[in-house]
Amino acid sequence: MDDNHQDGNDGNHEDGDSTNVNDDHNGNHEDSDSTDVNDEHNGNHEDGNVTLPAAAQAWLAANFPGTYVDHAEADTLCDGTALISLSVEQSQNGITLSFAPDGTFLFKKTELLFGNLPQAVKDAVSAQYPGGTPDQDAGQLEYANGSLRYEVQVKYNNKEWEGLFQSDGALVCQEEADHE
Repeated sequence: MDDNHQDGNDGNHEDGDSTNVNDDHNGNHEDSDSTDVNDEHNGNHEDGNVTLPAAAQAWLAANFPGTYVDHAEADTLCDGTALISLSVEQSQNGITLSFAPDGTFLFKKTELLFGNLPQAVKDAVSAQYPGGTPDQDAGQLEYANGSLRYEVQVKYNNKEWEGLFQSDGALVCQEEADHE
């Protein structure tokens, strides 16, 4: 966590035994051993505080030093994997890092255009959702073991769907997107 980040607001920092990142953009951050994140951007995700385990904090410090956690949320992939997702700012690129509830790093998600997906994934989206309209923004999930998966949203049969595909185009899972 970057304790020196100031977002132009009051920038108050208090040192203590737990780190709370209150994501209502008031700039107040309390530093410590675990991170509670009050996510005002929760949408379809868990309301309230999300605790960032010490293992995830250590991983962040080792692999993304100097990053600022913009917000965090508890989430579940369409395959049932529970995770804690952190939106972080690094240089000019916003990325999402996902951890298991115990703090184990799962994957890094970066945005890319649908047109930049592997051809096998684009073909699989067309086959899975014939006549559907894919969102032009997709996500590449790079797992800890180096494998890649792709997250794509598609308007199909008057519904919004989110599909998760392997690099070879195999559908991992899908669910109807719930936009609130």
